[in-house]
Amino acid sequence: MSMPPCRYSEIVSSEIFKPRNIIVTGGCGFIGANFVRYVARNHPDVHITVLDKLTYAGNPQNIAGLPQSQVELVQGDICDAALLERIVPGHDSIVHFAAESHNDNSIANPEPFITTNVEGTFHLLEAARKHDVRFHHISTDEVYGDLALDVQKDIFALLDCERQLGLTLGDSLLMSPGKSVTAFAGIPRAADPQNGETR
Repeated sequence: MSMPPCRYSEIVSSEIFKPRNIIVTGGCGFIGANFVRYVARNHPDVHITVLDKLTYAGNPQNIAGLPQSQVELVQGDICDAALLERIVPGHDSIVHFAAESHNDNSIANPEPFITTNVEGTFHLLEAARKHDVRFHHISTDEVYGDLALDVQKDIFALLDCERQLGLTLGDSLLMSPGKSVTAFAGIPRAADPQNGETR
């Protein structure tokens, strides 16, 4: 089975991408909600579908007061392929913030971290590929653990908890198909907002 040709050079050389309908996963969480508010305030012509499971990390009050004509909340799980099949068509970009967090939680029960951070990312990537939607995976410096910048070792030997493993595998899923499918993908890795570290 042959893969479709990579469109990277075509995308880079084309006009600047200006999305009109975006999905923001985890958009009721602290960082995701701030992104939603920024887009709503600075790009009133962009429609935002917030997809959030509303677990311990998501609170719909974080996006309260935004125009309902511009921001729509869909309560759901990124692991629900049928839900993604219903909502992804018609959108031109997915901004993926949704992830299990808090390292201590992963020690007590790592399964949700693998389910959300790996399987959920996989289902989003498949939907983005199927419907030719750009995919922006918002990652974290914690993918690599606590590293000195000059240390070069086997990355998997440095992962100190299941959360980092889940995040790393989620990033790896994105990097592999992103090179060979029509959906454009990117991974910014932000600093941990609680301790201010950057990588």
